[in-house]
Amino acid sequence: MLTERDCKIARSTYYAHHKRRAMPSARTVRDAELKDQISKVFDANYRVYRARRYDAS
Repeated sequence: MLTERDCKIARSTYYAHHKRRAMPSARTVRDAELKDQISKVFDANYRVYRARRYDAS
């Protein structure tokens, strides 16, 4: 498809992209595992990112 439109792309670029899609990196796998845990903590904390603030007065 790209050669039909006169777009030059290196073979190494194509194969590197193909390999990344076939086998995700360790970081991608770990991030996917952590998403569930992060969502649980977020929901347990009333869906806010920070700790609750209490008035010191």
